[in-house]
This record gives sequence, C-alpha cells and structure tokens, in this order.
Amino acid sequence: MKITIYSLAATGDGISGGDRIWIEFALRWANKHKVTVVTSPSGIRMFNNFHRTSNIRFITSPQS
Repeated sequence: MKITIYSLAATGDGISGGDRIWIEFALRWANKHKVTVVTSPSGIRMFNNFHRTSNIRFITSPQS
C-alpha cells in the first residue's frame, strides 16, 4: 500500500502535538508500506530533528 501524508503547515523550530502524531504514524507505517510525505523544507528539518533514519520519501513543497 502507498500512503501519502501532507504536512504543509509544519514551520518553525518547535514541534506541535499534530506534528508528532504524523511523524509517529509515518515511522510506524513505513515498516510495512511505502510512505511519502509532502512538506516544506522546515517540515523535513523538523522530522530529521525528531528521527534521523527512515525509509520515508519526502517531496518538498514551496514554503510561503
């Protein structure tokens, strides 16, 4: 199964409860499924600060 997560509001240095939830879901689902996350460069940095290694594919959207 292919799962796509859209996290377009991930900005700044902190991590909200909603951000933590999608990261936890993505990490768990990536063990058995192909997971793609569409997010901003800030969202990718936030993910990498929380968890560095994974088999999750990222697509960068322009940050407004």
